[in-house]
Amino acid sequence: MDDDPFQDEDKLDDLAAEDIMMIMNPELKRRRGGATTKTLEEASAIIQAHVEKVSPEGMPGDAKKDAENQEEVYRTPLQRFRAIANTVKHNLKWSKLLSSEEDSKSFTVRQADGTEENTLTFDVNAFKSNVQSMSTLPPMAKNIMIKNSWERTKDELQYLFGFVDRLKCFDRYSTTIRHELAAVIYYDSFEAGRVIVRQGHPGLAFYFILSGSVIVEVSETDKRTGETNTRQMGETYAGASFGELALLHGTKRGASIRCKVDSEFLRLDKPDFDMVLRRSYQQEWDNRFKALSSLSTFSEWTDDELIATNDRAKVIEYQSNAVIVSDLQEAPDDVYFIMSGDVKIVREVVLLQNKLPFGRVKLTPPPLDANHGVSPDFKLEKYQKLVRKLLHIATIGKGDFFGVGEDLRKTHLISLHKAEVMLVSRVAFMRHDRGKCLLPMKQEVEELFPTYDETFAGYLVDKRWRAYKRNLVKEVASRRQFPHKTTIEDVPLILRRENSLSTK
Repeated sequence: MDDDPFQDEDKLDDLAAEDIMMIMNPELKRRRGGATTKTLEEASAIIQAHVEKVSPEGMPGDAKKDAENQEEVYRTPLQRFRAIANTVKHNLKWSKLLSSEEDSKSFTVRQADGTEENTLTFDVNAFKSNVQSMSTLPPMAKNIMIKNSWERTKDELQYLFGFVDRLKCFDRYSTTIRHELAAVIYYDSFEAGRVIVRQGHPGLAFYFILSGSVIVEVSETDKRTGETNTRQMGETYAGASFGELALLHGTKRGASIRCKVDSEFLRLDKPDFDMVLRRSYQQEWDNRFKALSSLSTFSEWTDDELIATNDRAKVIEYQSNAVIVSDLQEAPDDVYFIMSGDVKIVREVVLLQNKLPFGRVKLTPPPLDANHGVSPDFKLEKYQKLVRKLLHIATIGKGDFFGVGEDLRKTHLISLHKAEVMLVSRVAFMRHDRGKCLLPMKQEVEELFPTYDETFAGYLVDKRWRAYKRNLVKEVASRRQFPHKTTIEDVPLILRRENSLSTK
């Protein structure tokens, strides 16, 4: 039997959603039973009516003051905090009901009729830190960027710099380089399906994606059969760039870039790239190659393999508490190598809470299916409740890697502080030795990931340890009930003389 001494700690989580709903609008309790069948319009109407009913903003002056005063008198700060916490909890439940499709990149909200006109798609990638702060340029800026660089006046260049300086994709460059970019950069826009860069063609320009997204495609010809197969290598979003490798090495394009949707670009032609950005990108390429060569994983790779791998690799900087990967159902397209910083591994576990007599609680793992979810055949008893916890199970640092095929379901990898991670394409490992090197790498990573049973056992040990510390502090604090009767005369005279200023 496992007594849970932290019952008070979980009281806020156990407050039912209907408590706050009853406080704010008693009619919502009656509607709760049919919440899953409500459309978006009905839900909005309920929330709007509920806000109009309880908000003092719409009341006349005296009534509004009375309501505010009454709230201040009868609601303590703790009660107000609980009300806010439950409101957030309730809104999260509404969002889960209204969201019908969700993946790691986007989710879709639809009305009950399911028509395309009533569909809203939300793309998470559009709100990441590397995306520019504005989605497009004003017409005047576009007209200036269409002109030849030598035709732009000093005032026009200053006007353009104001917009270039605000684009986050240019944050990596110094102010001087951003001024030079404003003088030579051009604006392009293309419709969905348009090929911007074609594989095998010489490199003539470098592109920044201003809005929209592009698909990266690579075509390979089988030497035995002569058949050409085209594979999608990934998707690149607004705020990213492409096309620098062919310009750096003077080679032909290694992949085709096609617009997924109508997109806008900022183009830098090869002569201007050589003049403004070549040194910067060459330095980045060299640093990446040096870091790649220093990893023990690539110690037996040839220089040609390392060069080809480095061309497709990229280094991403994650700020503190940024999600790197989350709940992947299959192996990602890239293998992640930590170059600096630490990454914490957080796993979502489901626990079965059994309420025992005399207020005691026992936690046990419920029966799970192959996807680490609760078995559909399992039925809860009246005294049982499922509790979901996010547990920090491990921390990895510089030189470690992940994304090699280990089980990442219900698992989230989050930067503990600022961290740099190198993404190496899985294709490079398949070409090295047909992916055989991924198996020992997978076994090495799995040793760092505790099993589900080990995670549960560690959680119980940690819970008991926290309970012991809390009870110890309470016990020590309870003993300090005797008055402190020490006076200055109890201090030795020599110490009082040495510290005469402080004793006064």
